[in-house]
Amino acid sequence: VWMNSLAECFRESFGESVLTNKPFSGGYITRHHGQNRPWVQLELSRSEFMSNDDKRDGVLTALRCFCERVLN
Repeated sequence: VWMNSLAECFRESFGESVLTNKPFSGGYITRHHGQNRPWVQLELSRSEFMSNDDKRDGVLTALRCFCERVLN
């Protein structure tokens, strides 16, 4: 349930272009280092649809949104 909340916060920050487990469902880091701990892997497009500063701000906004929802 909390993953859905996290994804929704990212959608609110970045728009409907946010996908979960598409096209990938995890990679090397999560397979090789995540056996005994929970992991969330975020991937942002490298395309120039936003500046790096805007991408950073969007991620921070989404994470703040998620923390507020989880803590309340």
